[in-house]
Amino acid sequence: MEGRRTRNGPGTSRDSSNEDGDNMMRVLYGMMESQHQQTKLLRQALLTAPGEQRPGNVSDFKKLQPATFLGTEKPLDAEQWLIDTIDLLKAARIPDENQVEVVKIQLKDVIRTWWLAEEARLERPITWDQFSRGFYERFFPATAQKEMEEQFIRLQ
Repeated sequence: MEGRRTRNGPGTSRDSSNEDGDNMMRVLYGMMESQHQQTKLLRQALLTAPGEQRPGNVSDFKKLQPATFLGTEKPLDAEQWLIDTIDLLKAARIPDENQVEVVKIQLKDVIRTWWLAEEARLERPITWDQFSRGFYERFFPATAQKEMEEQFIRLQ
């Protein structure tokens, strides 16, 4: 059984049913590819729906140019560093479970040594609350807070 033959130009003839089938397959394949791409884009759009933002990461935090902390600063400076760092973590949308790891890169010298020792003794996962409590105990201890309160009272 032969398909009907037709003449497609001077001196050529083709099997039109094979040609029509090939063209149809190319069109269907193109449509499938297009649908696949649209589905992929739709899934991405649904993952970051309007009003929802992706969680932040180390790069987002670093873009905000956070200060490093050495551990040799005065207690008030230590407290201010922690307050500023918390604000930057929020601005960078760092998820709670990643905050300690992200901030760890800002610790240098004395505090870096202290934190590595703390980290080794703490059970995983280490929370931001654990980090900040330890930070306050070490770098803004209750004795320093009490002394500052007394100085403030004497000023009045």
